[in-house]
Amino acid sequence: QQQQQQQQGQQQHGRGWDQQQGQSSSSGWDQTTSQGGSWDQQQGKGGAWNQQQGKGGKNGGKAGKKGGFQADLQEKARQEQEARMKELEEKKRQMEESRKKMMELRQQQELEAKAKMEELRKKKEEELKQKQEEMKRKQEEQKKEQERRIAEGKAMMAIRRAIQKVRPARPENYEELKTELEQALATELPNIGETGQTQLKDEAEKCIEQVQKRIETMAENARKEKERKEEEERKRQELTAKAVELVKQLEGMVEETAVATKGLGEKSSAFESADGASKKQVEAMAKEASEVEEAAKIKLKSCTDFIVEHKIALRTVLPNQGAGGTTATAKTTAKPDDAAKKDGEAEGSADAEEEAEQSPEEAARKLLASLMTTLTDTKRTLEGASASLASSRAKAESKAAANEKTAKMEALFAKYDKDKDKLLSRTEVSAYAQGEFKFKAVPTMLDKLWEIAVEEGTKGVSFDNFHLVKCSVGIARQMQIGERLRKVRIEKEKAMEAVRGELQTLIKKTAEDVNAADQEIVKAEKLVNPLGAKVREMNPDSMRALADDVEAEVKQCGEHVREARTTVEAIPEKFDGKLEGEIKAILLKDPLAKKVQMQVRRFDLRLARAVNLISRFRDDAHRKEASMLKEFRSAVVAVLRYAKETKSVSLEDLFSLIDADTDGQIDEEEFVKFFDEADKEVKVRKAFKGAGKPATKLATDANSAAEAGTNNAEGTEKNEEAEEDEFEALKLPELPREAVRRVFSTLLSDGETALSQDAFVQHLVVRYYVASKTTLTDRLGFEGATTLCQLEESDILELVEGPQRDADSGALRIQAKLAGTDSVGWATLEGSKGTKFLQEGGHKLKVVRETILTHGLEIEADAEASKLDHQPLKLKVGEILELLAGPRKEEKSSLLRVKVKSKSEGKIGWITCKSSEGARFVSVLA
Repeated sequence: QQQQQQQQGQQQHGRGWDQQQGQSSSSGWDQTTSQGGSWDQQQGKGGAWNQQQGKGGKNGGKAGKKGGFQADLQEKARQEQEARMKELEEKKRQMEESRKKMMELRQQQELEAKAKMEELRKKKEEELKQKQEEMKRKQEEQKKEQERRIAEGKAMMAIRRAIQKVRPARPENYEELKTELEQALATELPNIGETGQTQLKDEAEKCIEQVQKRIETMAENARKEKERKEEEERKRQELTAKAVELVKQLEGMVEETAVATKGLGEKSSAFESADGASKKQVEAMAKEASEVEEAAKIKLKSCTDFIVEHKIALRTVLPNQGAGGTTATAKTTAKPDDAAKKDGEAEGSADAEEEAEQSPEEAARKLLASLMTTLTDTKRTLEGASASLASSRAKAESKAAANEKTAKMEALFAKYDKDKDKLLSRTEVSAYAQGEFKFKAVPTMLDKLWEIAVEEGTKGVSFDNFHLVKCSVGIARQMQIGERLRKVRIEKEKAMEAVRGELQTLIKKTAEDVNAADQEIVKAEKLVNPLGAKVREMNPDSMRALADDVEAEVKQCGEHVREARTTVEAIPEKFDGKLEGEIKAILLKDPLAKKVQMQVRRFDLRLARAVNLISRFRDDAHRKEASMLKEFRSAVVAVLRYAKETKSVSLEDLFSLIDADTDGQIDEEEFVKFFDEADKEVKVRKAFKGAGKPATKLATDANSAAEAGTNNAEGTEKNEEAEEDEFEALKLPELPREAVRRVFSTLLSDGETALSQDAFVQHLVVRYYVASKTTLTDRLGFEGATTLCQLEESDILELVEGPQRDADSGALRIQAKLAGTDSVGWATLEGSKGTKFLQEGGHKLKVVRETILTHGLEIEADAEASKLDHQPLKLKVGEILELLAGPRKEEKSSLLRVKVKSKSEGKIGWITCKSSEGARFVSVLA
């Protein structure tokens, strides 16, 4: 191309020179011609002048002389003109010769340029042909390579499909699936590269080894299950024999209970026939009936306790054959109907043959059903008999009490009936009132009593109206008490009139004390109310100090309130105790006293509000401190992770760098010293939101430009600009030594003073969990990438590098390790259209299938677990767990296990993430 451009430039230069020569030649010739034209014009003018001279000759001699002089001048001018023309013609000839030479030279140059162009064209065609052939060869090679990769991918897919078929193999189809896998390996391995062959052979060997172990475990479990069933059958037969004996024993107990229940019914009937029995007789009968009832209940309870005690044998070994069948059998056994009775000996013989065919177990089962029904009926009969006994007993006791009371009244009447005429005279009634109630009967009372209680024509009160005497005496006594109380009331009213003025003065003074206490509360409220607005502008320590000061003021205010309340409550105590009720009544009605009491009652609410605001202010200080501590902790973790990246070391190596005394632990001083020297200006890689090139690509372009021959300084400047575009400074709070110490204490477990390496790594590792199914590949880009493994939902990844944006697809990718395995590759964090495949987290888990929490990483065998005194904790579906460590692979079973803490019970232990069949026990919440 440069040669072609040079030739074109030479041709253009030649053409320009020729044009200049042609222009100069033609312009010169034209100018000469034009000059000649003007000379001809001059000649013409001369002719005209000659004509004028001829005309002048006619005019005289002077004109002739003048004309001859002019002719000389004209001749001289003509000669000069001719000489000039000859000179011009010579110049024209020379210019023509020069033009011809230039034309020849130009033609020669054009021929040479044309020859060179032809040579260049042929050379270019030859180069183009070579390039086309090279490109065609490369395309054929790429096509072959692509076909090889496709064939390799299909072969790998076929082998992996065979491996996946073998994984869930059962003993009955294991050999068939294994043979299929071996055939797939023999057929497809030649189509795969050496690296892929080695990898697939390892996968197949591991798969076969795991499946063989699992099948051996299944065979062992089957053997144990068979032994367990045989042992269960032996135990069942033993329990069956025991159950038959227990049913016979229960039969005797049920019969005794039925007999006792029948005796209780007889005792209940005895109460109904004891109308004239005395109270002692009724009590004796009740005692005897209670003993019979208690004995029946004890026997019934012994039956139920017997059933509960031996429920395994009676319920498990001898289960009911169905509700309908059991009821029918029970009814037939306990209460045969009339039709059965009429069948006679024929049916009896049929039953005997049926019983002969029944096994002891079946006979015991039917007998147990019958006994259960009988026991239920006996219990119902006993409850009815107990209720009937209680009712009959209550009636008998009520009759006996009434008889006894009547006898006492008759004895009392006879005691004061001195003349034995079965009537009480006025004197005898007065003696009754004095003797029984210490009350002196007045004539007015006796007159009223005689009006209502003494029948006409009789001299006194008969026994039938004896109760009216007692009522009359009671009424008269109450009237005397009322009169006495009236006198006391009048005395209190006089006393109250004397102290009313003093009471009002005391109320006013108390109101002043209460108002002073109210002012103290107002002052405290002015200190408390602005606390909420000061949360943002104050640090936690200042907030706690202010809360202490305000709390002291509120406590002092509380003392004043208690003094004011004591003053109000002590008002009635300052007067005669006999007037306490009246003074309290006045305090309830007096407006000023009511206002004072209302103020005092509100004091408690206002003080409680102040205390509540102070408590809330302290909580805000605690939350603010926790938030700051969280920010400090995030900053500390960011600085440690940045140190790992900048030093290009692993977390374990970073731990060793901080552990100055190499004792395997990081103490507080070592931690603080590291942060004194650490780079706290943390830079993080930008996560590009667009689909443009990542910063690493920009840097590569800058390096390519430098390699192509650009200025080194310019390349360096572009690299720096690319690095600035790739990273941005992370805004972190300042980390004083005290903040670092506080964060260090939060990293420690309870009771620890130093940080172990496992805990250090646990705090710093960045985890992602799979939110949507994706794959783990061997490179950042998708083109030509090989899938290492499939990522299922809730799988946990540990970050190695990234995030980085794939330039071709626009997807945001990270390099990560599948936790608990050795698989390291690239996974998609966010797709080009915003789909989230991974989420940062993995610390909060949820149980999705019931499992157990074991003490250690290793899974204990079922036989060993059954021998433990304390069985492993069962985790129910929906329980929330906190991740403490892992996932880690358990060597014997190759299962992934995690160490967790149960949120509900606070227990710590290990659980399995996913079974060997792929059933997941826990999923990730956040």
